[in-house]
Amino acid sequence: MNKIHVLCHRPPWKRGFNYFFPLIKWKKELGDNGYNIKFKTNHQAKDILKCEILIVDSRYYEQISKGLFKPGGFMSQSLDYIKELLHNAEKLSIKRVLFDSSDSAFFLMPEVVPYYDIILKKQIFKDTQIYTNFRKQLLMNSWRPLQGYSDDFIQKASLPNEIIPKIHVGWNIGLCDYREFSQFFHKFSPIGTSVILSRYYNHIKLEKPSQSRNILVSYRGALKGVEKYDFHRKTLLKQLNRLSNEKSISFGGKLSLKDYKKELYNSKAVISPFGFGEVCYRDFEILLGGSLLIKPRMDHILTYPDIYQCNETYIPTNWDFSDVREIIRNIGERPIDYLPIAKKAQELFLNQYNSFSCFFNQFNHINL
Repeated sequence: MNKIHVLCHRPPWKRGFNYFFPLIKWKKELGDNGYNIKFKTNHQAKDILKCEILIVDSRYYEQISKGLFKPGGFMSQSLDYIKELLHNAEKLSIKRVLFDSSDSAFFLMPEVVPYYDIILKKQIFKDTQIYTNFRKQLLMNSWRPLQGYSDDFIQKASLPNEIIPKIHVGWNIGLCDYREFSQFFHKFSPIGTSVILSRYYNHIKLEKPSQSRNILVSYRGALKGVEKYDFHRKTLLKQLNRLSNEKSISFGGKLSLKDYKKELYNSKAVISPFGFGEVCYRDFEILLGGSLLIKPRMDHILTYPDIYQCNETYIPTNWDFSDVREIIRNIGERPIDYLPIAKKAQELFLNQYNSFSCFFNQFNHINL
């Protein structure tokens, strides 16, 4: 039995939110296959290194460095404590795994990377050699402004070649369905793993793609006042504003959850720009809602579940949305031609969502 300790900052009632949900959902099945999962919330715990594999959530030390998380009253802006923990783990022959839970495919905390044996990310660049040149990483994220990096940081953030084989795709945020709960209850996932509420997660509710929907294309998204987040959404809105006279197009700011779902389920297609990263939960809401996903091209990354097959499971746009109006016109002229794409996206995702074997194949592929 391989004992795995997962070091994260989230308390038990929040751990299932996005990336750690499958470890909780399939805890028993993982145990039956030789992996005993335990979560830890303090690197100072006496038994933290009583394991064969140590997984560290990158947000654990990010939250500590920002003063937002203080395990046992511990505070530090230095990463020396993590380096010491990983050094001690190495002396005990414990496999050290970083789960980089940041939103985008590139790294921003490279100083701890050499201390790990395996680096997992929710999505990675298909060409992993990009990680050896941070300037290239910035170019691969040209869909948002990333100014402000000094030459010294750019040099340090360029990973050495020997690190590249350590980088693997873990899993993204799509393996949990939050649509049935308000924003308040989102914060208390994984309540869906309980006996009472398991049906909301294990028996996923689908809306069938249909030509009878009244809205041709919709988009909803709030602006946060953070330029690197808002930039891509503003770029999309500039294009959509040029179609504002079209009655079959609906777009604008956030709606209530009830109204958002109503609009989503009445839309033939929905646009999902990038946010802080490439993979957005909206992508999965769209396909579960039976709408056609319109998304900036995703063929530069690898992820799991991978619902991004160009023109087969989603319609790709240019990163600057320069072609989005033409795409909308094409869908309006021949909407029936796009129905099979929405159906295939649902089928592909469902084959992975409730399948432990699919997840375990991905888990095993990491070679923990």
